[in-house]
Amino acid sequence: QDFVLTSPCGGQVFCDRPNVADSDGDYHARFWTGSPIEPSNRGAWLETGTKLCLVGNSTERQAIMVLRQQQVELVRAGQQVSIRLADQQRGRLRGRVIGVASSPATAIVDELAIAAQFETPAPPHYMVRVQIDPHSVSLPIRTTGRAKIHVDRASVFERISRFLADTFG
Repeated sequence: QDFVLTSPCGGQVFCDRPNVADSDGDYHARFWTGSPIEPSNRGAWLETGTKLCLVGNSTERQAIMVLRQQQVELVRAGQQVSIRLADQQRGRLRGRVIGVASSPATAIVDELAIAAQFETPAPPHYMVRVQIDPHSVSLPIRTTGRAKIHVDRASVFERISRFLADTFG
């Protein structure tokens, strides 16, 4: 009842990733699981630094795409992107590329790794940031889907050369 939550900025509140029980020690599960504000967690102990939510601008959203090394050389800032969400009822989003990583990712967020069904061991992957069109549908954070970047045109020879290089190394 005395708990007060403040934010350093204004915006929309987004729920953070749910807390799940660890498979080995079950440490976090002794305190709470899911979201700390769920009724089942009333009276639970929250450690200092526990993230309860995220505050962001609902009209200025960004997406992170993961591309294989062979694909990243075709991508540049300003290219248009179509995103089909895993939740088909939300429809499609539009956006544009605003940044391409210059080096491979050292770690990939769990939601992206699961959605992309990476092979083991995973080949080098690059992160691409996409600014989502503000007129697109509202999204919960960490929503996954598939995206198509509208890259520059290429001749048949260039496409065959790229296919052969990708296939045979």
